[in-house]
Amino acid sequence: MKMNLRQADLLIRKELQGIYPPEEIRSLSLLVLTHCAGIPPVDIHSNPDQPVSESALAQINKIIDGLKIYKPVQYMMGTTQFYGLQLKVNEDVLIPRPETEELVHWILSDYSGTSFLRILDIGTGSGNIALALAKNLVSADVWATDNSAPALHLAKENARENGLMVHFVFSDILHAGSYSLPGQFDVIVSNPPYIPESEKNSLPRNVADFEPQQALFVPDDDPLIFYRKIISFAQIKLKQGGAVYVETHENFACEVADLFRKEGFLTAEIRKDINEKNRMVKASL
Repeated sequence: MKMNLRQADLLIRKELQGIYPPEEIRSLSLLVLTHCAGIPPVDIHSNPDQPVSESALAQINKIIDGLKIYKPVQYMMGTTQFYGLQLKVNEDVLIPRPETEELVHWILSDYSGTSFLRILDIGTGSGNIALALAKNLVSADVWATDNSAPALHLAKENARENGLMVHFVFSDILHAGSYSLPGQFDVIVSNPPYIPESEKNSLPRNVADFEPQQALFVPDDDPLIFYRKIISFAQIKLKQGGAVYVETHENFACEVADLFRKEGFLTAEIRKDINEKNRMVKASL
């Protein structure tokens, strides 16, 4: 069946009606059409009679089927945007969030114009944080670790495709082997797992059913496990005067900040995200 852009837009909206909120459906339709038809968003509104190829329509229908079972559209398209970068994503890595862009922006604001920084991203996933920092702090020596070989493989692909240099290392912050990374760092950043397992059923299905569990959840009886390990690591591997930046669960930001202070960090500052939730902590030695 032949369709133009207007008809394809109506198809997407009709098929997703009642599954997603109307505003989200509009956003999804625009995203799917621009990706599948290979055209800029403005063309969808300025040239709605432009025909959609059979191959593009087949891809649109496949994505609609996935969206009906709440599969993230980013996984189906295979790409997402993060801080001006086009990144590959798949089910081995979390989908980068706008809140994490705010964490990157905080670091860039603090270190803009600074030369010869050594930066470490712990639990890099798709490489989004490390690559955004490497792009915007061109003289920085950026390192990134993950305990998932498939995630590191994807992060390296993203580095190559964006022409950026990051040292990727297989390492698990929960085990002592992470201490073998060479030298000390001016900045350590991490968006670790922080959602208690008991909250899984309250998460949107596109997150709970499809994103990697090991990158999301922590035990209910030890929700700060990753922060304690990051702090122990930083006490050895962070330079004097350096800083640790972490993303946190909104309910644990104060506890994370207190943990840094109790372990000898001079300051621990909490910042809210775009939704006015306590989401980020910066701790300095």
